Amino acid sequence: MGKIFQISITVCCFLLFLTINALSAPIRPVGPVDVRGTVSEIKWVPEEKLKGIPGMSGSAGHDRVIPEHFLVTLIDYDGVTAETARMMTRYLDWTALKGEEQKDKPSFILLRINYSDRNYLKKDRKIKVRGYTVRGDEGGTWTSYGAVDILSRESLEENIQDYLQNHIESPSYEGKMFCSYELFGTESKGSRKYIYLWALCMEYYVKNGVLMQGTGVSMPVALISVHSRSGDKIKEHQKPVDGEGYGDSIRKIFPKKYHKAIFAESKEYNRRADSLLKDTERQAKIYYNVK
Repeated sequence: MGKIFQISITVCCFLLFLTINALSAPIRPVGPVDVRGTVSEIKWVPEEKLKGIPGMSGSAGHDRVIPEHFLVTLIDYDGVTAETARMMTRYLDWTALKGEEQKDKPSFILLRINYSDRNYLKKDRKIKVRGYTVRGDEGGTWTSYGAVDILSRESLEENIQDYLQNHIESPSYEGKMFCSYELFGTESKGSRKYIYLWALCMEYYVKNGVLMQGTGVSMPVALISVHSRSGDKIKEHQKPVDGEGYGDSIRKIFPKKYHKAIFAESKEYNRRADSLLKDTERQAKIYYNVK
């Protein structure tokens, strides 16, 4: 009886040893692979700092940083097998493929793309991620890639709208900014393109079923676009200063040929303001589905 008990203890210890080592071992890596598809859903996740757990092996035992990243749902994809697609997705979210078990090929892949500019990727864009890899252990899953190619580029209008809504003014009533603009013209200077326009941005939110206005701004703006492999991307802007220096700053920022449009008489100024404001309201009604 004593020998049987000893053998049982030995077997249990051995199984426990195997289990602990399996948990602490690195996951089976994926990649590098080149995967292409259409962005169906997208979520931007800010940087997260994790504390190490004393006694844990691998990365779990050390303080670590999960960098800011996009969590991308990619559909109509190619470049990987069905088995690899399942593995890539489950490493990021084990429950994501619930309901897809009977399919020969998952209808989507989840990708984690580390990137600091939350406006870089957009829904419905076709992209190709080159050199994508997934690795990790009990402390987390880590991804990397060589490059992201935007296969369908934003139009100039989409690029301008995205930039204005995210950089010109911030909402004060937990609403959303909507922008409209009147284009004066564009000029190229070396690798940069200057886009001169009058922008009106207004915050809208819904209260008791009624569309309400919040913070708003109307002014001339010069947007600066830089050429890259994924197309021209607006990186910064210039705007006039408030107060006494307003006129001088406009003359410094904008070419002379646009000064007449900027310093328009009251009738033209009001026409432009009314037209742009109506357009932002139209956008907001569509977004919030209100009349």
